[in-house]
Amino acid sequence: MTKIVDHPLLTHTCAAQNFQALQAPYKLIEHHIQQTAKYIKQWLEFQFLWDLSIASVVETVGGEEEDLSKWENLLNEVKDARLLLDNNNNSSSSSSSSNSKNFSGKKRIGVVEIDCSNVSSKVNLKYDAWQKQIQNRFGDVLKACITSALSKFELGKRKLEAVSLEGSTQQIINGIVFIQEMKQKEPSWTKLIQSLESGEILLKKQRFPFPPSWTHVSNCRGHFSDLTQILARRAKQMDDLMPSLQQVSERASSTANLKRKCMVFASLIY
Repeated sequence: MTKIVDHPLLTHTCAAQNFQALQAPYKLIEHHIQQTAKYIKQWLEFQFLWDLSIASVVETVGGEEEDLSKWENLLNEVKDARLLLDNNNNSSSSSSSSNSKNFSGKKRIGVVEIDCSNVSSKVNLKYDAWQKQIQNRFGDVLKACITSALSKFELGKRKLEAVSLEGSTQQIINGIVFIQEMKQKEPSWTKLIQSLESGEILLKKQRFPFPPSWTHVSNCRGHFSDLTQILARRAKQMDDLMPSLQQVSERASSTANLKRKCMVFASLIY
């Protein structure tokens, strides 16, 4: 809502015939009109809060383990935007009329006074609603990633415990292959744990209400620690067996070559 208030320019007599005398007030009025339009445009930019849907945000950001950092950035951006709005609101009451960055109360630009208190309240409420929705969705994504990681660690731990580096040659080879696969996954799983912890810390800072069914990352890290300890023991056993395995491999290779030579010789005779 806008209204015209008293201004010295409007009470000044316009009887002067000199065009030059009217240029200054016209320029000032034009400047105030431009500043008013600019200020109103700033408010219209908040329309995206109503146009955007949470479903489109989830589709854009994603819900996989590699998307956790995107969710953290989004949460921080929403929080920063909300803090900026609060700071502008708090400074509006003490700012001068020439400041065009106030986002609450009444704004006066020249002879124009804009009452934006109602709009400011609605924008604040919308930001709060958006922040809560994004927190909840990120909580769902993080919870799913924690559950998935925990399942991977438990499965890997059970398989490592069942690995046999004794018995038949095939059993030993299968065990070595699995140990090597787990060693390759260990660096990426370490980064995953760090990402899960970072996400949980962010939610705690923003006072996210964790549900009773929430599995904390500390539990997940405990299982991963157990897995890495078992993996280290199995890797040492594998390294200790490598010399003897190489000898077995060499003997098997020599035996295979001898068999091939005998078959060739037999074919020549007959």
